[in-house]
Parts: sequence; structure tokens; C-alpha cells
Amino acid sequence: SILSMAMENPITNGDVLQHVYGFPVSRFTRAQRFDRDHIGVKRYLSATSSVSRALTRLRERGLMRRGAWGNHELTDAGWRLVRNG
Repeated sequence: SILSMAMENPITNGDVLQHVYGFPVSRFTRAQRFDRDHIGVKRYLSATSSVSRALTRLRERGLMRRGAWGNHELTDAGWRLVRNG
């Protein structure tokens, strides 16, 4: 889950796309991490929208917060949920 991913380090949207959706990293720059043409533009845009909505919902529920450089990190409530199930 996204919350489990954030236990070790703050995560980015790209981390979720890579680990949950299995998108291969084509180049690692802040501007672009994935080859949209290789993945498929429609699939890429759909996945990025889903990830954005999921992270927004987790922030709204108080389980995550925005960290430095656009990362997302667990709040105390997020930590409790992940630890206690």
C-alpha cells in the first residue's frame, strides 16, 4: 500500500507509479522519470491522476502530509494506522 511504502522514506508520485503500477524508469530527472510513449500516454495520464487523487485523499484523512520537495510522508495518525493495522 502507499502508506506502507512511506514507512521507510517519504515518497513521491513517481515512486508510487514505479512500485504500484510497475512503470519502468527511463531516465531519472526531476522533470521526467518515465517514457510516456513507451508506457502509453493514456495509461500514464490515467495512472498519474489516480495516484494524485489517492494521495490527496490520504492527506485529507490526516494520514499523510506534504514533505520537502513535493514528497509525501506519514503523519502520526498514518504511522499508528500502519503499525496497528
